[in-house]
Amino acid sequence: MTDSPDPRRAILDRETLFAPLSAAERDALAPKLVLRPFAVGEAVVRQGDAGDSLFLIVEGNLAAMFSSGGRPARQAGKLAPGDCFGEMSLLTGAPRSATVLARSAGVAYEVAKSDIAPILTARPEISAELGQLLARRQSVLDAIAAEHPEIDAADAKKLGTVITNWILAGFQIAPGVVI
Repeated sequence: MTDSPDPRRAILDRETLFAPLSAAERDALAPKLVLRPFAVGEAVVRQGDAGDSLFLIVEGNLAAMFSSGGRPARQAGKLAPGDCFGEMSLLTGAPRSATVLARSAGVAYEVAKSDIAPILTARPEISAELGQLLARRQSVLDAIAAEHPEIDAADAKKLGTVITNWILAGFQIAPGVVI
């Protein structure tokens, strides 16, 4: 009898954020993913809350809601199976940049900072790759710019480096180790 492959490993293989990890690192991380069900209307995460995990959506539909300057929340994006959210909080320790509301019942796998930390500590060079991947996620960058006025125009042009430094700081890795 053949064992069926672990769906958690397949999800890690599909998510570009985990592309810098080796097959062995994804094998080690997969069993640590925790299945998290959510109900219609549930806030899976709330903007401004501390966060140290990301979510990989398996089933269901969600909406990312963003509010700034005391204005009412507006929908900043839709999330569906195959999408992930929370990567900025996981990797940099920044507060949640949006509230994510369930538009239907579903499930997601949660990846905790404590589970990925040993990988990044052992191979800090991955931080630079993750920084560049995060920089390419434009919707996340828009939220960062709105929430972090300390990032000036010069830094915005090299945001991948800024985010890499946040990742290193979040995992207490000296920046010189990567270069």
